[in-house]
Amino acid sequence: MNRVKSSASSPHDFLHDLYDRLHQTPMQSRLRALAPWPVGCVFLPWPGLTEDEARRHFRLMRSLGFTCLKQTLPTPEWPLERTLRLALEEGIAPFWYAEGGWEPMTPRLLRRLGLPPDLPMDKAIEHPAVQAYQRKVLHRQISAFVSANRSGGPSPAILPSDRGHEIPCELIPAFLKWLKAR
Repeated sequence: MNRVKSSASSPHDFLHDLYDRLHQTPMQSRLRALAPWPVGCVFLPWPGLTEDEARRHFRLMRSLGFTCLKQTLPTPEWPLERTLRLALEEGIAPFWYAEGGWEPMTPRLLRRLGLPPDLPMDKAIEHPAVQAYQRKVLHRQISAFVSANRSGGPSPAILPSDRGHEIPCELIPAFLKWLKAR
């Protein structure tokens, strides 16, 4: 189990065991086994963004420790599939659950990839054969995700619109007053 151990100066267990027991699911088990936890950020393409600029942006995200996209907003220049595939090419998982979207790391899969079936998880995750295989899995997920979203249904991985984020006209004076006070 991946959790911070309490120090002698902080003996409280914060009910980790109870919480883990109450919220145990197959996906929780998979995510815990794949530690460290994915850390994502939002990528919003801007008008005129070039592919080189997008690649630099994804590389910067990676260098800052981000491992996945939490959200993106498709634009006419940057359709969803283009953004997700480019992120993956630059080492950023295209979805917020990152390695949680990988095919489960079973002894059978490891054998299929020519690896020892008892290879420790941290070694398996870093192995080039596993990385290449799981990248293919994520590419298939991108295709399935984009196809499913062509139906126009809501998706947790994209922002459907910016409606509802505007300030009502009658609140603008109060907002400006608050802003000036800062």
